[in-house]
Formats: sequence, structure tokens, C-alpha cells
Amino acid sequence: MGFFDDLKQKIVASSAGEYDVPMVSSKLDEIVKSSSSGVVMMTFQSCPYCVKAREVLDSNSIPYTDIVLEDLDNGALKGPLRAELGKRFKQTSVPAIFLKEEFIGGANNGGKGGLIPLLDSGEFQKML
Repeated sequence: MGFFDDLKQKIVASSAGEYDVPMVSSKLDEIVKSSSSGVVMMTFQSCPYCVKAREVLDSNSIPYTDIVLEDLDNGALKGPLRAELGKRFKQTSVPAIFLKEEFIGGANNGGKGGLIPLLDSGEFQKML
């Protein structure tokens, strides 16, 4: 992990403040396992990368569960969930996309390479 990634994780963790780590960790587990289609995205409503990921999934007729962080507990879990994402997956940004409970990254990078690169290479379809 690079210096800026580490710094970003520290900033997100600091801005999350005090929170119930076991409860938020359990909530993250619940979210990751929440889709019968196998694809789960944690997003912000108007984030341009989240909008792009939704468009790409929709245009490829791939069903997914979209967990909009601002909608969870009136937004109170947004910071803590991003902090836990950083701890577990070394990524605090959204979208955070999971395929069959495996973190694949965001729209363009991270995890296994990200949604769009995996679709372009055909790997996403194989994993699905």
C-alpha cells in the first residue's frame, strides 16, 4: 500500500470518529452477503464512479444490489463502513463492488482490478 493510500485510510478512519467496531464489521459482512444475484455495490447516490458502475451493470443486464451508504441509518454508518472497508480491503472509496462475496474493487480499479476492466477482459463473466 502506498503512502497516499495509507494517508487516505487514516483520514477516513479519523473522520469516522468513535463507533461500535464489532457492530459495523458485522454490518459490512451482512452487506457483502446481501445479494442473491451475487453482485453487491456499496455506493454514494451521486458519486460519478458509482453512477458509472450502475450504468455499466444495467447496460450489461447484470442484476445487483446497490447499498447507498447515505441511506443506511440516516447516513450515520457512512464513515464507519468506509473505515472498515479500508481496514479489510485497503480501499475506502466507493463504489466498493463485491462479486460472490469477493471484493473486486471499484468501477475502474482496486481489488481484483475493478468492474469495468474485469468486464472488458471477460473475467467478470467467468467469475459470475
